[in-house]
Amino acid sequence: MTPVGNEEETAVYVYAVTREVPEAEAAVAALPGVLGTPVRTVSEGGLTALAGRVPAHLFGEEALKRQLEDLEQLESMARAHNAVVEAVTARTLALPLRLATVYLDEERVREMLRERAEEFRELLGRLEGHLELGVKVYADPQHRPAASEQSGAGERAPAARAAVS
Repeated sequence: MTPVGNEEETAVYVYAVTREVPEAEAAVAALPGVLGTPVRTVSEGGLTALAGRVPAHLFGEEALKRQLEDLEQLESMARAHNAVVEAVTARTLALPLRLATVYLDEERVREMLRERAEEFRELLGRLEGHLELGVKVYADPQHRPAASEQSGAGERAPAARAAVS
C-alpha cells in the first residue's frame, strides 16, 4: 500500500483489463470510479488495467466485507464499477474484473498483468469482433396467453433450436 499525504494508505481497485491502446486511457479520462476517485491506467507488457486508488482502510478484508453487506454501499460500488467498465467497452475491447478486485499497489497490478498475460491475450483474442448484448423481457404476470388447441409447438421447438445452433 502506498502512503498518500502523511496519513492515508491506499490500495489499487482494478475494474478491467484491455490491450494497451489509447482508447482505454481516453475512455476513463475524468471518469470517477469507486468512491469518486479518479480512474487511470496501469500498463505492463502490452496490457492495461483500468484502476484507481482507494483508501486501504476501506478495502481490507473485514472493511470490504462490511461494505458488501451494506446494500447502499454495495449499490454505489457496483454502479461505479459498471460505469467504468461500460465507458471502456464503448471504445475498446475489455475484460471486466470482479467487483472489489483490489491490489496492495500498482506494482502488484503489473505483476498480475505479467502473470495472467497469456490468459488475458487469449480471452481478448477470442472476444475480438464479438458484441455482448443484454436483453430484458418484461411480462405481465396477470396476462396468460390463451392455450392453443393445436399441439406441436413444443414438439417443434427442439428442431428449431437445433437449426439455429
